[in-house]
Amino acid sequence: MLGYVCDSKRIAEWFHGTTAGPGFTVRSGAGATLTVTVASGPATGTFTLAGAAHSFTAPLAKRPAGLYRGQKTAHGKHYLGGWIVLPDHRQRGAVKTGSTITASPQLTGFTTPIGGLAVSVASAGTITVGFITPIGQL
Repeated sequence: MLGYVCDSKRIAEWFHGTTAGPGFTVRSGAGATLTVTVASGPATGTFTLAGAAHSFTAPLAKRPAGLYRGQKTAHGKHYLGGWIVLPDHRQRGAVKTGSTITASPQLTGFTTPIGGLAVSVASAGTITVGFITPIGQL
């Protein structure tokens, strides 16, 4: 499972872990947690950072909606960008360099979201969640 949570300003957290069954919890490098339950309908869950919990419901997304990721090293700095494209084509995302977070530029000419997997996206106020799970687990 690969997950990404952002607010396009101060939060840009990536999550990676294995899943076993319909429910799982993963942690980011900064200690945030993403708890998700994937059943026959939309996935539900909670993102928690610094004691603040944000609930979400995430339906399965259809292209071009989905989770996009890009990374590059330039002039000795590593840039990691994430984009969540919502079903109505609005985009949320951020680029992180070290501890600096800036809003991602808008994606144009969509390519393929992170491939071969089912993607769920949701927006809960200013927090946006995108994650992918193996199709066999839906």
